[in-house]
Amino acid sequence: MDCPTCGAQLSQALSYCNRCGANLSLVKDPGGPKAHGKAIDEVMGSMVVAAIPILGLILGALVLMKKGHIAEELGIAFVILSALMMLVLEVIFFGQLRRLNKGVGVSSPPGGFKTDELGAGTLRSLAAPVEPMSSVTEQTTRTLEPVYSEHKAD
Repeated sequence: MDCPTCGAQLSQALSYCNRCGANLSLVKDPGGPKAHGKAIDEVMGSMVVAAIPILGLILGALVLMKKGHIAEELGIAFVILSALMMLVLEVIFFGQLRRLNKGVGVSSPPGGFKTDELGAGTLRSLAAPVEPMSSVTEQTTRTLEPVYSEHKAD
């Protein structure tokens, strides 16, 4: 099972996401994001399956018009009607994609969940160290002393 909020891989037995803390008991879709992604893939596949034959018909009509096998007026009418049919089908498919993608993305927490319901925690601080801690670099570096060298005059 994947978390619907952050997409992390989860165990079926969890009621809250380990990564983002989302309440998984409120999730009603048993298919989850995978089923949603499959539906989007099916619509995209349908768009391609519908577009390729129509484009083939348009190309075939143009070739037949060029060779003179069909009248130019009939060929132009066929090409225009085929293009309109493809446009209508693509608009329908885009509408389905918009409907499927409507709920995708960052959404508000389910069930009127508010963060102020968690309550204000008490602030705690760490106790002061018993003895002062030495710096990490004290034992690893050495003091650099200036090195004097004599220059010989020529």
